[in-house]
Amino acid sequence: LAGNAEEPAQGRLAHEAFPHWRQLGLDADCLAVVQARSPRERELELTHDGARRWFKVFIGPLLDGCVVRLTDVTAIKDKEQVLHDNARRLQADNEQLRQLAWRDGLTGLLNRRALDVILEREVARSLRLSEPLALVMCDIDHFKAFNDFYGHLIGDDCLREVGQVLSGVIQRATDMVARYGGEEFTLVLPNTVLNGGLDLVQRIQHALHERGLPDATSPEGKLLTLSFGVAEFDPRRDASAHAFLERADSALYRAKHQGRNRVGLAYPQGIQVLESQLSPAG
Repeated sequence: LAGNAEEPAQGRLAHEAFPHWRQLGLDADCLAVVQARSPRERELELTHDGARRWFKVFIGPLLDGCVVRLTDVTAIKDKEQVLHDNARRLQADNEQLRQLAWRDGLTGLLNRRALDVILEREVARSLRLSEPLALVMCDIDHFKAFNDFYGHLIGDDCLREVGQVLSGVIQRATDMVARYGGEEFTLVLPNTVLNGGLDLVQRIQHALHERGLPDATSPEGKLLTLSFGVAEFDPRRDASAHAFLERADSALYRAKHQGRNRVGLAYPQGIQVLESQLSPAG
């Protein structure tokens, strides 16, 4: 390792006997041990004959000098690296499994399980930072009739298309879209007030209208439409994330009850329902 494989070294200065001695970088350690009369240990990485090797270095005081011991721990280091790599792969696999467990298999959106966790987190954050939080629930109008008429395969395609529209409209990394269940979807909008949720809904309506998904079963027209419920988190009215969700769901129910293709806004004084400005006739 020190560059002298054959010539005798005894009685010679270390840097003369071993041409590579200075490259080991041990002189400062030796001096410190001699001066302090206390041992020290560290690890040393070397590239020797094209291969990387690790040594555990022990330097201890000895009379008026010191003793230097290098122990080759390359095999141990290699095993540690293998264990580290395996642990990292396992962590990545677990993260992937967690992501899969949080994803809806049909649409690729977050699922109900993920929504529950995220909504609890965002409600807690809203309370802690006194920041607004809006929630949008939407439902495909007349989806049972759509499924019966077109079949479940086309119905699944429709759910995927609506999911793409919803995820395509949101622009902030903090906004989240989840499939709540069946034909119902939920959007969680941090740092957003009620009117901000309404603005997003109107962009969704426009994007869905532009997509022009046909719905021959709709009594209102020829295009697929959505109904919406929008609420802003209010700690005076929402004792929990579940109560907040229920308030947005009540606004959605009121919108569907009053004719569908509408938006229910959960104001403190009650729910106001707005008709869509876009015609479902195409």
